[in-house]
Amino acid sequence: QYTHNNNRLSSDFESRIERCHRIASELLNTERTYVKVLHLIDQEFQFKTDQENRAHHLFPNEVIQGMFANIKSIYKLHHDFLLPQLEERMAQWDTNSKIGMDN
Repeated sequence: QYTHNNNRLSSDFESRIERCHRIASELLNTERTYVKVLHLIDQEFQFKTDQENRAHHLFPNEVIQGMFANIKSIYKLHHDFLLPQLEERMAQWDTNSKIGMDN
């Protein structure tokens, strides 16, 4: 019975590690998608909105600037810091299978 319980504990631990890896992989994929969307908003949508607003005078320029005021800094935070950190952690998953910091 000891061997049976030991095998079950080992199997439970392995499935837990696999679940953690799947969750971490999903976080990485979600972060990559988020960075792409932020880039699209920053580079494409903001430009087109500003261009349309200048052509049709829908809003004061300050409104358009206010709508996109923080996009560039949010994009840079995720693109330059969070995404690379997560990618690095996932690349080292076999030797350090966690995302959070040590306590």
